[in-house]
Amino acid sequence: MYHQRNLLIVGLVPLFIFFLKKVINMNIKKKIGMVLGLLLMISLGTSSLLNSYGTVTTTFTVVSKCEIYDDFSTETLNNDKWTEVIATDMGTGMLDEHYVIDGIYHTAQVNIGDGGTALVVKNRTFKINESIEYDVNYISGQGNRISTGMFNGDAYTTAFLGWWNTLSDGGNSNEYGVHHVKLTFLGMDGIKVELNRPNGDYHTSITVPSKWGYAPAEEYTFGIVTRTGHNGLVHMDYDNIVICKS
Repeated sequence: MYHQRNLLIVGLVPLFIFFLKKVINMNIKKKIGMVLGLLLMISLGTSSLLNSYGTVTTTFTVVSKCEIYDDFSTETLNNDKWTEVIATDMGTGMLDEHYVIDGIYHTAQVNIGDGGTALVVKNRTFKINESIEYDVNYISGQGNRISTGMFNGDAYTTAFLGWWNTLSDGGNSNEYGVHHVKLTFLGMDGIKVELNRPNGDYHTSITVPSKWGYAPAEEYTFGIVTRTGHNGLVHMDYDNIVICKS
């Protein structure tokens, strides 16, 4: 898109030079008329260009409103940004390990069994078209284990990656390595989930929280979840959390 836009702008340069030469050789009245006509043409051309490719202002505004929320460069979890809560419906507790170390947020279940930890963005709701993205380093696993999200307190209706009895119930990848997850909040239409796998494959889907009375909403709270089932072991680490405002 940007390449096409640049070609169009470059193509207008010779036309501008041609009109400029004509203007120099005209009397004052014709000069005024030609300049006004040129300005009108530039205005119409700019309007057409913006309608075709989107405004440059809009593009840079979106970029400027994205920020690194946390890269876990502190020695411990920043409690001004995060709250950790239990993310399992099995009556068990947190994962065996969940803490910041060596610039990442580390999660692991080292003893076989149910467990779940949600790292919830603190004191924030995500509005329509706002997004959050992050890296998941899926290092190892056994049995039922997933990385997913907690939406308005519900962490039990979807999975982004891992395994839960079957591959499809575990999400869209069970490949070890670094995945990139991006979530865009669409209000009552749910959440758009984009997943880039370590092998370069891309997957997108729409998830709508709906289990046990949880329903789509205009705004969502969100937490990053690692969870295991009764037979599960897992090691997943998280990094580079970016939030984009609408």
